[in-house]
Amino acid sequence: MQIMDSMKDPQLLRAMGLGDKLLGSIIVMILGLVICMVVLSIIMLIIKLLRVAGGREKSTAAGHGSASSQNTGGPPSQTE
Repeated sequence: MQIMDSMKDPQLLRAMGLGDKLLGSIIVMILGLVICMVVLSIIMLIIKLLRVAGGREKSTAAGHGSASSQNTGGPPSQTE
C-alpha cells in the first residue's frame, strides 16, 4: 500500500501525479464504504438480537394476518 503511505505525507502528496491521487482516492472511498457497511450490519444484528430478547419478534408462522382480514369487532360494512 505504497499509495496510502504516500497520501499521509503532504509533501509526497503534492509530488504525486493525478493518476496516483485518483487511485488513492478510490481506495479511501472503498475502505470507507466497507467500514460503513460493516458497522451498519453490526447495528442491524444488535437490533435483531434485542427484538428477540425482548420478545417483540413477529412470527410469520403464528398466523397473524393483516388488520383488514381480521374481525375487528366493529359494525359490518354495508354494500348495496
